[in-house]
Amino acid sequence: MDKGILPLFVTAMIDFIGFGIIIPIAPFYTRDLGATPFEFSILLVVYSLAQFIASPYLGRLSDRIGRKNVLVLGLSGEIAGYLIFGLSPVLSLLYIGRAITGATSGNLPVIYSFVSDKTSSDNRTRAIGMIGAAIGIGFVIGPFIGGSLSIFGYRVPILFAAVLSFINMVLVLRIKEERKKTNYKKGSILKAFEIAPYIFISITFIALGFVMLQTTLAYYGQALYSWGSLAVGIILGIVGMEQALFQLLLVFRLTRRIGSIRTVMLGIISFTMAFLILSFRVNEYIAIFSLTLFSLGYSLFQTPVISIISDIAPVEIRGSTLGITQSAQSLSNIIGPLIAGYTFEFISIYSPYMLAAAFGILSLLFISIFIIKSGSALKDIGYT
Repeated sequence: MDKGILPLFVTAMIDFIGFGIIIPIAPFYTRDLGATPFEFSILLVVYSLAQFIASPYLGRLSDRIGRKNVLVLGLSGEIAGYLIFGLSPVLSLLYIGRAITGATSGNLPVIYSFVSDKTSSDNRTRAIGMIGAAIGIGFVIGPFIGGSLSIFGYRVPILFAAVLSFINMVLVLRIKEERKKTNYKKGSILKAFEIAPYIFISITFIALGFVMLQTTLAYYGQALYSWGSLAVGIILGIVGMEQALFQLLLVFRLTRRIGSIRTVMLGIISFTMAFLILSFRVNEYIAIFSLTLFSLGYSLFQTPVISIISDIAPVEIRGSTLGITQSAQSLSNIIGPLIAGYTFEFISIYSPYMLAAAFGILSLLFISIFIIKSGSALKDIGYT
């Protein structure tokens, strides 16, 4: 691993370990403070809505004052948010804590921008893949830590996440950033969106499918295969590890062989096939295999599409542009669970996956439109 990328790999991993710590204990912690399931769902929406609004502005701010400064700002906000969330004696303060954490936790696009600044176009996909692997590792380790520490009380893992964010901030302060002079301009968020609107729509559809799987997998597995919480946790852990391995070992090699655009399209096809399989009653092992297809498809899509956006975005608005990708994910986190929950309960247990497969087809359509409309521009930056 490139020495310049290693600190950012560690930063991303620690950040997502902290995020993952909250996942298994938040429903129980909020319940003890009197939250109903509906109030807990509102808490999730508050986080995602704050992130949806703030991410492009954090990206834009990183274009203006530097990636390192915005990472420190974001981690400071995460520390405050975790402390409010973990020390709150009443339910109402939890919303404030999650809003602060959501608004300041748009670190991923800033990290991607930092990586893009430090790498050439030839090495960018590999470096971004390393960050994707760090995220996968964080999602595997975080829930394990959260569940393990919860035996000491639900506040303990949340406060531990705050400590991790503080350690992460100290490490970020030691990262060297060589800032290049750019022509920063106001109004860059709108300009950033106009660079690749079809890619952002494609990302939103893929993110919707991802969130719908997260929302309903436990219910789906329990209904069809009698999976309990342990089985679902193990399966999701395996999916996370597969995603990390795909990012580390496969994505870069494949993009070098067939190109980033074809890799993205292959990823969408694999992603869609996974949901098509889950749309029918199949053998338990085939269902588990489809989750490997899902992990493969998401990995083949995520890394090269971020690399493409980094390449086509002018450096002075790179942070803003990548911030919009985070907003697309956050938007999906707001509406995806509602769509998944409603269709699962009132239509059929297969309907969320049928819909996710349709989203995959639409994502492929919008990527194709992007390729057609941007053909000459893509050739100019080395894409074929």
